Amino acid sequence: MTKTAKGKGLLGLLLCLVAAPALVQASAVRHMNLDALVENSGAIFRGTVTGIESGTVEIGGKALPTTTYLFRVGEMFKGQPTAVRNGEQFLALTMIGSIKDHDHQHTGSIVHFSVFHDIPRLTTGSEYLLFATAKSSAGLSVPVGLAQGCFDLLGGMALNRAGNAGLFQGMQGAPQSDGPIAYRELAGHIRSSLAAQ
Repeated sequence: MTKTAKGKGLLGLLLCLVAAPALVQASAVRHMNLDALVENSGAIFRGTVTGIESGTVEIGGKALPTTTYLFRVGEMFKGQPTAVRNGEQFLALTMIGSIKDHDHQHTGSIVHFSVFHDIPRLTTGSEYLLFATAKSSAGLSVPVGLAQGCFDLLGGMALNRAGNAGLFQGMQGAPQSDGPIAYRELAGHIRSSLAAQ
């Protein structure tokens, strides 16, 4: 590889990180309590994944893999749905990374980086509570705090991919124990946090 080609590759990577600043969290994610998750979110919603689509986005002259999750929204706390059909709200989130696991490699003209393994993967038919970043200029979004902003919902309970560790740390009048929490209770805390902003 020539010096010029290496320089362009490095420039492309740097442009990618500038264009999608939320991805920098993957290497050093700071802990966030619920108030911080709410404050740093562009959208907060409960939704069921109805479809998953693979794609690419070009950043800095490089094609990077993307995954678009399509949700039927059950409850919208912050932000706006992408579409409303037959009285139901829908939202599409495009995240960087492929639905397949990749190490740092080249496949044709698409560059894959293992840093994207830190971005939570979702499955069709499952219900989640997501705290999503505002869309970047490239139309990309990720869960705020990565694992911290992605809650699996099951049996009326909510548990984020970080085990709810420190979710209410430093918050007055909130539970101080980690582990699953009733979705209804968590939704009440989200509304209170939004009202206080």
